[in-house]
Amino acid sequence: MAAETKWLLSCAAFALGEVAGFAAGAYSPWWPAAAGGAALCALVGWGFSLRGWPFAAVFAAGFALALHAADSRRLALAPYSSLSGGLPRPAVLSPSGAVRPSPSGLFVFPSSLSGLPVRVCVPASLLPSPPAPGERWLMTGSLAPGPLFSSAPRTFRVRGRAVRLSPSPLSSLRADLSRRAGIGLSPSAAALNRSMLLGERWLVPDPLRRDFIAAGTVHLFAISGLHVLLVA
Repeated sequence: MAAETKWLLSCAAFALGEVAGFAAGAYSPWWPAAAGGAALCALVGWGFSLRGWPFAAVFAAGFALALHAADSRRLALAPYSSLSGGLPRPAVLSPSGAVRPSPSGLFVFPSSLSGLPVRVCVPASLLPSPPAPGERWLMTGSLAPGPLFSSAPRTFRVRGRAVRLSPSPLSSLRADLSRRAGIGLSPSAAALNRSMLLGERWLVPDPLRRDFIAAGTVHLFAISGLHVLLVA
């Protein structure tokens, strides 16, 4: 068997193992046993020179890693989830995109909770001012019921207080870089500059974004080494 074929089959076995592991996410606490099984499979296969053992070992490794990822997600979301829809708990959240008002009097924005993507819904009455991307907020809320192992963002509903925290040194540096990236430029040019340099794509107005999409050049908003070099 050619080396290229073996490599492709190994990649396919690993991917299939991950798919099977995420499908068996309900058994994620057993990931240490799965990892031990993968190691045992590799040792036995290598020791007895069994045919095809590398593919079985790679499949088992992908299965164990997927279970571990699912278990990490379960542990991260457990304090905020319950059968009744979650107990209100404090969490530090930072908008990672545009903050949009909804007709029902909520502010909605994307964020992350313990490194996992969430969609935050906070009543406008709890906010002294709308959150801005990059700000850090202490908000008390809970996760809405939903599939635990789905890749889609869960909704985090704020039910208590929402307090703006003092900016961290890193966020202060980012805000200063964002300000400098727009010096001497028109608002639209500054938004493009910040999008390509700092990933602040939410600053690009929707009409301008649609123009780039229609022209097939929306990939310019993606951060790359070439973009940073040219703009710098």
